[in-house]
Amino acid sequence: MSSKHTLFRIFYRLGFTPWDGHPLAQSLRNLIEGTDALPAGSALELGCGTGDCSIYLAQHGWQVTAVDYVKQALEKPAPRRKPPAPSSTSPAPTSPA
Repeated sequence: MSSKHTLFRIFYRLGFTPWDGHPLAQSLRNLIEGTDALPAGSALELGCGTGDCSIYLAQHGWQVTAVDYVKQALEKPAPRRKPPAPSSTSPAPTSPA
């Protein structure tokens, strides 16, 4: 296990994560919402931490796979996360008349 991996594990265990909670980079917002925005597609985020960028992309229609080597980062609750939308919709059941 690398010393960086150990260091990040300790930081998450202590709740010291100064890299979390910052506004997303304007360059990312421009790529997703700007005048020449990319069409939604698939994205892979390596070192996602608690997933700020992944959540943002998913909220804009992207299919995102997010990976981090620190388990605590992936397990940390994020209040901005929403449950995934259903993959298919079906009519509500009706009762017989």
